[in-house]
Amino acid sequence: MRPRSVIPVALLATVGSGTLAAHARPAESARTRALTIGVAPNPIFADDSVLVFGRLRGLAAGGKRVVLHRRLSSGARFRAVQHTVTDAHGFYEFVLAEDTVTTNQSWFVTAPGPSVRRSRTVHERVQPLLTLQASAATGETNHPITFTGQVTPARVHVGEQVLLQQLNGSAWGTIATATIAAGSNYTLAPAFPLPGDHDLRVKLAADASNTAGFSDPVTLTIEQAQRPYFTINASSPTIVEGQSATISGTLYKPGSTTPAPSTLVTLSARPVGGTFAPIATTLTGADGSYSFTESPIDDEIYQVGTTLTPPTQRATAALFVGVAPAVSLTASTTSAKVGQTVTFSGTVTPDEAGHVVYLERLGRDGAFHVAQTSFVGPASTYQFEVTAPVAGTQTLRAFIPGSEGHLAGESAIVTLNISGTPRLSELPSA
Repeated sequence: MRPRSVIPVALLATVGSGTLAAHARPAESARTRALTIGVAPNPIFADDSVLVFGRLRGLAAGGKRVVLHRRLSSGARFRAVQHTVTDAHGFYEFVLAEDTVTTNQSWFVTAPGPSVRRSRTVHERVQPLLTLQASAATGETNHPITFTGQVTPARVHVGEQVLLQQLNGSAWGTIATATIAAGSNYTLAPAFPLPGDHDLRVKLAADASNTAGFSDPVTLTIEQAQRPYFTINASSPTIVEGQSATISGTLYKPGSTTPAPSTLVTLSARPVGGTFAPIATTLTGADGSYSFTESPIDDEIYQVGTTLTPPTQRATAALFVGVAPAVSLTASTTSAKVGQTVTFSGTVTPDEAGHVVYLERLGRDGAFHVAQTSFVGPASTYQFEVTAPVAGTQTLRAFIPGSEGHLAGESAIVTLNISGTPRLSELPSA
């Protein structure tokens, strides 16, 4: 059973509102007040573009040369990397393109003159990107499932360990580990002793190069191993709220592959943690096959049995069918200007009031990563406010982790196109 509580993940507001204000505070000394610096977004995903901006204060501040200095997490010294010229009001900006910032790093700027003016130092925190793929969406108890993935930035974390974690209630517990190989990839092959749905992710601990990183969760459905003379299958092991699943299989004569036709069989169902109750009956066909169509609203476990009395009564293995909530996502606009706040809102069906929901953004690695967190409200609605400081295209979706009686659910993607350049005179003081 899963309580509706916060799931600890890396909550990176890389596209969230307030990022500029949070990381663009005025400097503290007279030396740094003359030349300010800010960076946005901060923190970021590896390979994101970054805006470094600020202002040279004082008389005749326009048209002055400003030099950007950077120190990588692996470096001991700052090095000059770019230069620009202030506008008429003393504002300046540097845009670090995608693929440029992959690890934690520090920045300051200088403005040469009669005396060199230097800003304070700002520290950019960068989350690595981790992918996670399962060799199959379903498996059987005690049979290994292979998981593979990639880590970005490449080469930086070779030899470190990733942790495969499973969601238990409201906490993530480690069930397997793997070492990152020379190609910045990893492989795990755990087996699962219990049937049901398993929400899984991989974690990479923080180090000098990056903050802690997490993959997008994946859901794996584990079924009990089939009983060879009385099978049971589902048209899909997972469905979305409102959809139906066909439960079907074949009854054979005991100990043989000869079909058992015209035999009355009963479908029973129970919720996870509940007890079985009969819900439908039918006769097997000439080939021993049977079929039922069901539309569960919660995760359900099914079993089919003959109506003969013990000890001749027979039954299939238990079959798990998971139900994911239907999640919608709508943006107040899909074409925004730099600095404009966009509202993302949606609904969750059935009601998931109080449950955590994430706004996820597609990373450069082709996988989704958590960008903001919120909670489903009393009317089973949720909302995010997004303000992006740099131009580009962002692909976003809403994701709700598994809860009591339901699988994880996700919305359709929404593409946000951001255009324009920052008006530095309107940015918060750096």
